[in-house]
Amino acid sequence: QSIFTEGHPSYLESPDVVIKNIKSISLSDLNDFHSKVISSAPVTFAVVGDMSKKETDILSKGRLSLKERGEVALLVENQKQKFAEKTIEKKVEIADKASSTLLFGQPIKMSRFDDDYVPPRVGVGALGDHGFSARLMSEIRDKHGLTYGISSRLRGMKKNTHGHFEVWGTFAPSLLKKGQDLTFQEIKKWIERGITEKELDL
Repeated sequence: QSIFTEGHPSYLESPDVVIKNIKSISLSDLNDFHSKVISSAPVTFAVVGDMSKKETDILSKGRLSLKERGEVALLVENQKQKFAEKTIEKKVEIADKASSTLLFGQPIKMSRFDDDYVPPRVGVGALGDHGFSARLMSEIRDKHGLTYGISSRLRGMKKNTHGHFEVWGTFAPSLLKKGQDLTFQEIKKWIERGITEKELDL
């Protein structure tokens, strides 16, 4: 919500609104959604073995109740919007939550269909989207033992939609400040020096 305006595909409602919406859903709503979206979605299946086209057609149109279906068009308008050039920091208290979650990032005026998408995708992968081989996990968890999990990703970059870069980590409350400082330290190195040949190979 700090990055995207309401109506943008990456905009997330607050937990209270999500809970309210879930409670308002009826069985008929689910049936309508299934018939309009899920049932009409394209289906691909593979047939292996000594079967003729006729037998395959009987299987697909009869037993599996499949039929020819048109393409499902997602009604998402071009969402390339202007982002606010300011830093926003929020602290959210959740009652009875035992751990602290660190989540930060920034919008990126890029989609995954842009010519310059691949380099940042590879770089962000080396930073935190390659599991235990990624830099954030090896440094913040393996080396310093501060977290059970930390990662970085590019999200929301559809054909006509700008997305964002984010880093997520979970910490014990007493380790949050130290974990945050070391995370920013690693990201600063990543920005200034790029990734290594070894990380590129991975």
